[in-house]
Amino acid sequence: MKLFARIAMLVMILLLAMPIFAQDEDIIPIDPDGELTETFTNADGDISVSYLAGMGVRESDYQIFMDFDLASNDSIIIATPRAIEFFDIPADTIEILSQSVYDTFANFIQESRPLEELVGEATVGDYVATTIAMEGRNGVKVVAYIFAVDAASPEFFVATLVSAEFVFAVDVETAILERIIESLVINEGVSAEATPSPFIEITPEVTPEAVVSAVEFVARPAPLEAFEAVELPQSVTLRDGILTINLPESWVTDGDDMVATNEATLLLFDGAVVVPVGDVVLQFGTPKNIKSAPLPEYNLVTVIEFLQSLTETNLPVYEYTDLPFVAYYMPLESDLVPENAFFIFVKIGEEADDILIVSGISGDFDADEATILAIIGSLVYDAALDV
Repeated sequence: MKLFARIAMLVMILLLAMPIFAQDEDIIPIDPDGELTETFTNADGDISVSYLAGMGVRESDYQIFMDFDLASNDSIIIATPRAIEFFDIPADTIEILSQSVYDTFANFIQESRPLEELVGEATVGDYVATTIAMEGRNGVKVVAYIFAVDAASPEFFVATLVSAEFVFAVDVETAILERIIESLVINEGVSAEATPSPFIEITPEVTPEAVVSAVEFVARPAPLEAFEAVELPQSVTLRDGILTINLPESWVTDGDDMVATNEATLLLFDGAVVVPVGDVVLQFGTPKNIKSAPLPEYNLVTVIEFLQSLTETNLPVYEYTDLPFVAYYMPLESDLVPENAFFIFVKIGEEADDILIVSGISGDFDADEATILAIIGSLVYDAALDV
């Protein structure tokens, strides 16, 4: 499903990798009780919205993104009626649209409660909104407000807070979201046909050869001697038994989807520390996570393009040539992520979409590469539980 590609991307990175990118210096000085002194008008000129000084604002695919911090751990996304049209989202009624919003976010953050337990209603300024409040297994919270331009209008907005509570508590950020919704100014006389932006859209006319050529693969020999010498005496399960891996003796896990060289390094996921040389932190996703992404098809190339676009990274992807499993290393170099962040893609089956993603930060990847690959090589995936 192509529901809100940029929204879905934000949630994807929160789920798979964004916590490892959290750093104290990412926090923007913002007064949560301040006036909404800044104003943003979209490119079409038909929507204006006010926001707090210090928030980062951008627009893509008819959606307005407002970040509380530089790494987008806590963000507000306003999907306009044109965005809903552009992504071909069923929106005949507010109930149908609400179900689509719930389905997308629940899949990404692994919210297990049904929509009926999470839905509510709120009056925000001139709008009566359907609300959905979700919380994922890793603590990520999503609060969505779905409302019509006016009572008689078939056009809907979706204003969503995605929060790791990195900057403020979710209730504080929700109050800011409501103030931003109240500030919306809609110039009904301005209209334009929704046309796609050139962002990871793969059309049926594109041949597989053309798609493959979009990603630059470079052969990378694995450090086999060091890889084979790594000792992994610990066996741990992640993601409720979906994954089993072996770890070095001193390594620790959060019991969910993260492992690290020590307890202090796990604090990075709360933005408390930066991984120093000699330490590593890894986070494991599953094929189900990837298949929830808004892609026209699921294979190694489309997933890599997806994440390169999201992280604004355009470095080569390295294909390991001599491992006993198929893996690809993608270093990240962007203002959106810290130094030494990376993804490793692992093929775990015969189908094109049998891909697992490991995200991480290593203080010195070359020095830690053998250990990281040995841990990944020990992985056992239970597909029957990944549903």
